[in-house]
Amino acid sequence: MRMMGHTPKKIKPLSNEKALEIGANFLGEVMVFSSGVLVALIELTRKSFVDRKKSEKAKAEKERSKQVILRKREIERERLPCAIESTCNTASSRYLPRTRPFQSVVACPSTA
Repeated sequence: MRMMGHTPKKIKPLSNEKALEIGANFLGEVMVFSSGVLVALIELTRKSFVDRKKSEKAKAEKERSKQVILRKREIERERLPCAIESTCNTASSRYLPRTRPFQSVVACPSTA
């Protein structure tokens, strides 16, 4: 401190009552701050748990919907008329039903 041009000042010692009061105030502030931090951590943990449960539920619902869609597609494929194969042999292709590019005509289950 003296190298920077400051001279140290004499600090008066604290009385016991004043030191006790300052220490009690410090402990009180620490308790209030730590309880606030604890409440924030508990709320954060609870929120992350709820969010995780919600995302798992949404994921399960999405998977269930996917399974339902796949099952419906299987049922549609099973219900395809077997007449498509017989018309393929006798009729020209202009009489065949038009399909979307991502759909495919499945062979008749009875002949496969």
